[in-house]
Formats: sequence, structure tokens, C-alpha cells
Amino acid sequence: MIEKTNKEILLLVSAKLDTITLEQEKQAKAHFQLSCDFSNFMNGQNIRNSKIDDYLESNPKTNQKGLIEKVDLIEKRIDSNDLKQKVKDAKTYGAVGVMVIVLNFALKWFFNK
Repeated sequence: MIEKTNKEILLLVSAKLDTITLEQEKQAKAHFQLSCDFSNFMNGQNIRNSKIDDYLESNPKTNQKGLIEKVDLIEKRIDSNDLKQKVKDAKTYGAVGVMVIVLNFALKWFFNK
């Protein structure tokens, strides 16, 4: 068995540590670049999300209604128009029904006379 001196062993360990340190440095740089890219992406996404929020939500400063409030108002109008139409239809059907009953009694009275 060949014995190595302490100096040779330290040089071998030092070379291995240099290799490991270079690999870790490369990994750290890649990790840092990835986190920078992700941060830039999220900043851009936040800008897009705030623009979407501006369209969806109402702005009390400018008295501008957002899409959510506009849709709610439209749904209420449609619901009230549907209700008005149903009431109108019910009145019409009721009036026709009363007319048929009155006409039926009038015709029975007329022909029984």
C-alpha cells in the first residue's frame, strides 16, 4: 500500500472541494436566474391582473361601474321585465277566461229563453 503524505492528501481534498464549489456556484447562478425570471413573470402578471380588476370592479373615484355591477343591474332588469311580462300574461289570460265564462252564461241564458 502506498502511503501519501499529508500534503498530497490535502491537495487531493482541495481539488475535490474546488470541483464541488464550482458545481454549487453554477447551480446557485442557475437558481438565482430562475428566481429572477419568475419574479419578472409575476410582476408582469400582477400588472395584467390589476387591469382585469379595473374592468371587473367599480371605481368610486371615477364613478365608473365595473362589469360585475353592470351584469348585476342587467340581471335585475331582465328579472323585473320577466316578472312584468308574466303579470301581463296572467292578466290577459284571466280576462280571456272571464270573458269565456260570461259569454258561456250569456249564450246559455239566450238559448234557454
